[in-house]
Amino acid sequence: MSTSAPGLYEFGPFRMDVQRRVFTRGGHLIPLAPKTFDLLVLLVQSDGHAVSKQALMTALWPDTIVEEANLSFQISTLRKALGESGSRWIETLPKHRYRFVATVRDGQAEARSAASAFTPPSKGGVRNCPAVRVGRRDRCRALPFSRPISFRQARDLSFRKPAGLDPNVI
Repeated sequence: MSTSAPGLYEFGPFRMDVQRRVFTRGGHLIPLAPKTFDLLVLLVQSDGHAVSKQALMTALWPDTIVEEANLSFQISTLRKALGESGSRWIETLPKHRYRFVATVRDGQAEARSAASAFTPPSKGGVRNCPAVRVGRRDRCRALPFSRPISFRQARDLSFRKPAGLDPNVI
């Protein structure tokens, strides 16, 4: 795994997309603060090597003087986000170092193999605009169009809220 190439990493039930800054567990988004996400990226990209506290603090807070308590707080937050396996996967080593010990899979390689196995449908079987989805995924309504519509036509569209749906969510 390259330490300079951002991408997709998978370990256990977790998946991390570095470019989009998204961290999920089983497809469900896990919200992480920016510094906590950056810490996770640094630890995952270290390939199982121990990283010193000073190196982590320099990378997370460049040109800023911070105390070790800030790093300890971020490590604690990250362990909580990882759940029960967090304390096993982030090892604290003597001499002020941390190491990420989970088996990390390169998600980009899996995405490339899945993309190569995908065969696009024939040209005649694809409509220009199959549907527009509005609302939450569990309550979405498909609006099929037989042909693309112009901006002027789209400007005149109105949507009716289904009963029970929050009016502030579209």
